[in-house]
Amino acid sequence: MPNSFKKYLAIFSVFLFSVSYNIALAQDPTETSMMRIKDVKIEKSDTEIKIDGVLFNSSDNIVSSEVTQLLILRTIDPLIASKDPRYMLPFLIVAAEEGQSFSSLKPNEQKTFSYVLPVSPHIPRANYILSLAFIRPNGQSEAYYDEVLENFGSSQNNGFLAFNQESCVVLDKEGEKFRNNDGPAFLPGESPETRCLIKNIGSEELEVYSEILWKEMFVYGMPLNGEVVTETSGEKLVFKAGETKSVSVFMPKAEKPQAYQGLVGFKDKDGGIRSFNMNFRWIIAGESARIQEVVQVSQLKDSYPKGE
Repeated sequence: MPNSFKKYLAIFSVFLFSVSYNIALAQDPTETSMMRIKDVKIEKSDTEIKIDGVLFNSSDNIVSSEVTQLLILRTIDPLIASKDPRYMLPFLIVAAEEGQSFSSLKPNEQKTFSYVLPVSPHIPRANYILSLAFIRPNGQSEAYYDEVLENFGSSQNNGFLAFNQESCVVLDKEGEKFRNNDGPAFLPGESPETRCLIKNIGSEELEVYSEILWKEMFVYGMPLNGEVVTETSGEKLVFKAGETKSVSVFMPKAEKPQAYQGLVGFKDKDGGIRSFNMNFRWIIAGESARIQEVVQVSQLKDSYPKGE
């Protein structure tokens, strides 16, 4: 296995579904998931990835939590490397699908699954990581599987846009710059400006339009927090082969005080995906409640013995 893969997998095992996109919440140390994934088979083509396998509940007496699937294809090596070779840039989402329905497994029950993840035929040939998780509505991961897809993607050198990730910022109304994940605060109704240097790494001129996927908290991985909204810009951008431009994209206006995440990508006039997805975070200032429900299991007492 190449050293770059070893370095990647060591880091990925720590950050998977917890740091990079925070899609796994802290779990009670006394609670252990009994869900497992086995017999995984992956088929690849120029336009899709198919993953089949078996999800099973290894408990003899406990019904599993209700879960849905989350399938994500991520980058390993950035298209534009960091200026500092010691710095590993965050992974970018290439494609993702999150389930809409939830189901549980009875004790010792197992179910076969088969999911298809559409991918752009324009993504550069490289190494990617495919991750499948079964998650609760709050984003907690009950079971996950990941696999490196080596030498996957298109061998054509046509137009494709690469984000210079180190250049990507969120600007407030005074023009102060924040890194893409800093989460600066804005007033309700304000539209945060994001800005990146973007390069056409292909050999052909490319006409594109920006597309934003956005949602409360995280676009993927926390189904409890609403549905993903898609907004497409009508402004055409033209990149000559090898050209780099500074591009500004304004995030949608939101009224509800809350943290938000937006994924910015670019599509051609025919709807073909011509970039990966760069993520940005921002906050709408104001009072925000994250507690969904409080249940008092018994009457409160003046004192409690240890362990109660």
